[in-house]
Amino acid sequence: MTINVALKCPDGIVLCADSLVTISVGGPPISIIPYYAKLFPIGKYLAGAMLNGAGSVGSRTIEDLVGEFGQTYHTPIDDYSLQQLAQDLGHFVQGFIASGADPLLEIIVAGYSAGAAAGGRRFGEIYSVLWENAPWRLRVLYATDTEFGTHYGGQPQALDRFRYGIDDWIIADMLTRRQALFTQVHDYMLEQLRARGIIIPPGTTVPMPGLTQFDVIRLVSDYVLGPTPGQTVKNIKEGMLQRFETMERFFSLQVAVDYCTFLASCAYAVNNFTFQIPGVGSEMRVATVTKEQGFQFHKVWTVTPSDIRIP
Repeated sequence: MTINVALKCPDGIVLCADSLVTISVGGPPISIIPYYAKLFPIGKYLAGAMLNGAGSVGSRTIEDLVGEFGQTYHTPIDDYSLQQLAQDLGHFVQGFIASGADPLLEIIVAGYSAGAAAGGRRFGEIYSVLWENAPWRLRVLYATDTEFGTHYGGQPQALDRFRYGIDDWIIADMLTRRQALFTQVHDYMLEQLRARGIIIPPGTTVPMPGLTQFDVIRLVSDYVLGPTPGQTVKNIKEGMLQRFETMERFFSLQVAVDYCTFLASCAYAVNNFTFQIPGVGSEMRVATVTKEQGFQFHKVWTVTPSDIRIP
């Protein structure tokens, strides 16, 4: 697994990713490799990319493919649409994926459009090029000019708990345990009616109503049902009554860096201090993208001589 965080604030874009990769062969992880790049620039464009999921397709790493794309993409660096760039990157990577072998992979593309193609935008944009064991699709995350916020991919559990006070797994547990709760309420109501002299034949049961009639989630979230289960879960988290309201629209670039680093550190803590094989860890990479200075690393490992001695 992975953790990567992309934040859009008025001063720029912040990108943050871990660098641990796990190796599995048709089952649970069997090995761990540190210092695996998941955050990198896209050529000389005002853009960066992060990956989670598969680190390679065929014999090519995603870093190598993004690097080649950035070098060979023919759109001028002073007049391009970042959304079009993300779409073209999806087509480019798809060309290296064998037919029927689509991976679990997300490439987060964030930065700025430039020139006339920017359409008057002043602020950054964030997109997700997503493969879910199917050909890729583009998700528009932050494209409205004055819409600011944070997107993260990979292992979101700890981050969701900080931001919303709940995560997908807790929501699933609540829906699963709804049956047991309804059974208790059902039996209690029949007992109370019988105690008041109301004749209810033995064996009388009432089927559990649908979620709209018996909605335990409504206790903690003011949400609306979405067109898909995934959108509904997202709406539940966004509608949590006690969620923390973050202020990305007021963040300076330094505050944004601090916030992204903190969120990533939450995933690091869960993976390092609880009973599980770490899927997040090793060195953290942090970069910014601004109109003035483009893509810049602010935290990245350097290759140094190893202290390991082999006799």
